[in-house]
Amino acid sequence: ETILLTFLCISEKAYKSTGIAVKSILESFRVTGRLDAEYYQPKYEAIARSLNTSETVRSLCRLHDEPFLPKNHVKYPYIELADVGQSGDISGVDVQYGAELPTRARRVVKSGQIIVASVEGSMQSCALITDEYDGALCSTGFYVLDSDKMNAETLLVLFKSEPIQTLMKQRCSGTILTAISKDELLSMPLPLVDARIQEGIAAKVQEAFALRKQAKQLLEYAKQGVEMAIEQGEDAALGWLHDQVG
Repeated sequence: ETILLTFLCISEKAYKSTGIAVKSILESFRVTGRLDAEYYQPKYEAIARSLNTSETVRSLCRLHDEPFLPKNHVKYPYIELADVGQSGDISGVDVQYGAELPTRARRVVKSGQIIVASVEGSMQSCALITDEYDGALCSTGFYVLDSDKMNAETLLVLFKSEPIQTLMKQRCSGTILTAISKDELLSMPLPLVDARIQEGIAAKVQEAFALRKQAKQLLEYAKQGVEMAIEQGEDAALGWLHDQVG
């Protein structure tokens, strides 16, 4: 994220812009369809200007919202909001029969895509779909995105970054359940990141995911080692751990 924000060069002043926005109907409602004052706060315009881009989510990304009907007697991994970690990882996914899945389990995800939560308050729940979850289902509360112009790791970091998160919150609407609509998401400004910056981000994200996977495996070995030490003795457990870890 530091690499990305350095590339974007967004000043801290953009987030702290204050004052009053005065808009005519032609400049506001006729363009955006919004009359809520929060939408026009100067900080949002300042951030959008700082991005310095004519690109949008629509021009850079593909949105996959094709409905999928699970088969009753087939098992599917189902990704829910609670399964998404703070670092863009996915864990604790349940595998359920199609007949047991909730009605919101209607999106198929593929390796190399990202999922972005649409509900305000949960928008930091963005995740990278790895090979492990290729073909899994996710909730319709997520937007499923990929791009030919940016790799999945860069998209993940972009959508979790402070400027993009701020613009997403600006575009939320609703009363009981406030969320960002499909049209608002697609029309949101999104910068095209330089290819070399993308490569650096991808390398760091992939390294982080690999280390996290290794750490989980080591923790599992440790648990099994403790059980073996209790049942077979400490020497047997240490020998087994040495063989596993190398």
